[in-house]
Amino acid sequence: MLVGLISVAQAQDTTRTPVPQGDPELKQAPDQLNQSMLQDMVKISSGQLPDELKTAVEGDDFKGAKTYYKHKKRKEYAVEVRDGEVSSFHFFDKDGKPLNKRN
Repeated sequence: MLVGLISVAQAQDTTRTPVPQGDPELKQAPDQLNQSMLQDMVKISSGQLPDELKTAVEGDDFKGAKTYYKHKKRKEYAVEVRDGEVSSFHFFDKDGKPLNKRN
């Protein structure tokens, strides 16, 4: 009977059960996310940006290497900012106003 109690206690030991790592909700690889975020956009040079947008991405919030994109049909732009291994995307209208900023 003692052996039975020990085996039941061991079966309920959750410290030996491995915990999955990472975000279980993340279903796309980073490259797939980038492609879906940039759907219908084409890469452009900094010289093709409106002046207002150039000014908007000069601040301290946008330090790093930048890659610019323009939407094929709308007057919307995306800026990818890479600082080392970290990459972030920022979306703007033609006047340099953020489209993805939460209030």
